[in-house]
Amino acid sequence: YYPPAEDVWGEGVPVSPVKVRRYGQPVRDIVQTVLLNSRLEDEVARDLETLVASLHVGRDRLNDLVQTYGLELVRAAADYTLDYTERRVRSLVADWPDASGRGEAVLTHNGVDSIRASVKAQCTIDGDTMTIDLTDTDPQQIGFVNSTAGNTTGLALVPLLSVLDRDIGVNSGLTRAVKIVLVPGSLVNADHPAAVGWSPYHCGSEIVEAVSEAFAGALSAVAVNPGASRPLVVVAPGADVMQRVDPGQFAIGRGCAIEGVDGWGSAATLARASFPSIEAWNSTCDLPI
Repeated sequence: YYPPAEDVWGEGVPVSPVKVRRYGQPVRDIVQTVLLNSRLEDEVARDLETLVASLHVGRDRLNDLVQTYGLELVRAAADYTLDYTERRVRSLVADWPDASGRGEAVLTHNGVDSIRASVKAQCTIDGDTMTIDLTDTDPQQIGFVNSTAGNTTGLALVPLLSVLDRDIGVNSGLTRAVKIVLVPGSLVNADHPAAVGWSPYHCGSEIVEAVSEAFAGALSAVAVNPGASRPLVVVAPGADVMQRVDPGQFAIGRGCAIEGVDGWGSAATLARASFPSIEAWNSTCDLPI
């Protein structure tokens, strides 16, 4: 996390794909190199252990499925899951009238200086296909507010995820029915080696806001705005600087603007999930509500 970074090398040490475990044992020199290049060595160490443990669980469960049902049936089930998501999303979109709408959100700061960079979106519904076009977005910027194509794609889908039924799986079947159009070298599809460290939040929140506005213009009956695009930091009186909280991470601001959904508990900006409970919020953020 380094706001003045102008490229990925300013944000940290790039590490190519390497094994952190061999034959069930840590590769100590590689693990130690990763940990030494972090300000939070203990936290990163716990993260690595958690990732490895989750991979072991996933491997074991997949092996159990294959042993129980056979490899071919498991592969067929995986294909069916993607096909099912595509069919359900296309069916939903096909029920909406063909229309088009535009949205724009402006990023006003790059973590160091004031800037003005716009994320511009056009949402088009055509039959059973939706297109989210971000080609008019401003060029990539100096600073760590640029986004990669993968990050942008996930965030651009957030407004749609907010209105999907919970029994529709979130997988790559979505991107068969929803086309995301990006231009290389833009704020939302930056060329390597642009700095991108803050992108899940900003310009991430601006992506959500722009697409939400475009979505609303195309189909106001199911308009959503699950984002809080303006950097908003809350500081408890007398609190340590590390206890500052950016509610944009929790989509507080206009996160309740989803028809038929209670204001506390609606979709968060960065995940298809509910807000934590009031108790969990107070415990985590130390900011009583």
